[in-house]
Amino acid sequence: AAAIEAMHLKNIGSDVYLIHRRDKLRADKILQDYVFEKKINVIWDSVVEEIFGDSIVKGVKIRNVKDNSINEMSIDGVFVSIGEKPNSVLAKSIGVKTDEKGYIVVDKKQGTNLQKIYAAGDVTGGLKQIVTACAEGAVAANSAHEDLL
Repeated sequence: AAAIEAMHLKNIGSDVYLIHRRDKLRADKILQDYVFEKKINVIWDSVVEEIFGDSIVKGVKIRNVKDNSINEMSIDGVFVSIGEKPNSVLAKSIGVKTDEKGYIVVDKKQGTNLQKIYAAGDVTGGLKQIVTACAEGAVAANSAHEDLL
């Protein structure tokens, strides 16, 4: 998730620092290649301990997870992207099928494996954008309406 967001921010012309708590990225190779080719600044083995500033961001305190050293960095803004886990617990509890990552499995009409149960948006995986979630919601609503007729 962080590599994708760093890519988007770099594409709009921002200087990007990707602060990563491990010593390597888990993103797909193509995303990792992009991060390195576009010279996105990666700060390895580190986490943000504090965001500071008055009414606007002035900087961050970054802690190295291996030696616990703290460094300050002056920046103009922060974009947090830690990854996501689908909130599909309720759906699973009634028998809705999910994939290995916990996303709800749907057909082209946003239907699940259970009759008259539909899902849309981030919980189904795919492109996590508002416009996509809205479109999937419209498809699910239309499918539910057709079921009621």
